[in-house]
Amino acid sequence: MKDNTILYVKKSQLANPWIYFLATYAWTWLFFGIAYALGLSGETGGITGAVLVLLALGGPTITAMMFINFALNENGRKDYWKRITDYKRIPVKWYLIIFLFVPAITILADILSGYWNVYLFTNKFPSLLLAIIVVPVVPIIEELGWRGYVLDRLQEKYSPMTSSLILGTLWGLWHLPAFILPGGALSVIPLASFAFWMYLINLIVFSICFTWIYNNTNRSTLSAILFHIVLEFSANTGLIPWDRPEHFYNVVIWSLIAVGILISLQKQHLKYRHPARI
Repeated sequence: MKDNTILYVKKSQLANPWIYFLATYAWTWLFFGIAYALGLSGETGGITGAVLVLLALGGPTITAMMFINFALNENGRKDYWKRITDYKRIPVKWYLIIFLFVPAITILADILSGYWNVYLFTNKFPSLLLAIIVVPVVPIIEELGWRGYVLDRLQEKYSPMTSSLILGTLWGLWHLPAFILPGGALSVIPLASFAFWMYLINLIVFSICFTWIYNNTNRSTLSAILFHIVLEFSANTGLIPWDRPEHFYNVVIWSLIAVGILISLQKQHLKYRHPARI
């Protein structure tokens, strides 16, 4: 690969992924803290609450926008933006995996748990309409940071598996304010409850799936955004029963799939290939 196309990370402490995580947590929890102090949430706090929550949720990407200027050189910044828009990076079979994998496995889990009958006879139209309008926003403002920026920084230091576990754990804990904020999207799930731990485990499992897809689509940030959109859509339409006992079946099945990804696939299928090392 020619030198002018190689992605180099600057020799800067700001290229350290742990500093990025610290900054992202600080940004997100600051705005969630302000919303909490004012008694506002994104759903019940009017425009002010919505803006504060949106700023909080945008922490991963807003922080990434700052870090790419300090941690990446010009080639790295070009690569960052190209990975967001270049749909040709994603092979056709991976588009199928991105859009069909989650619904297929989730419906299977719902059928096994008996939740499928409950889901079919519940009016989901309001949730469906809200999902279509709102769902694309969250994946974009999260994934430009999580997978678009910091996953590369982690995989430069650790294996794909370790990187997935670190990112999945911190991604899950990053959501803590959403459980605490009254009227928040996750406030129906009590902290430290069974549903809470199932939620965190599920995000770690999904993080492994994200890395698997990301590394097999030429580090496509777009693939991560699309996969996250499918997850959000499934959750917001009730297909994934986050706050119900039946969610346990989802967690078990997805955990088995994650183990399968890490064990049964050949090394090169999950191997991270940084442009500077190809």
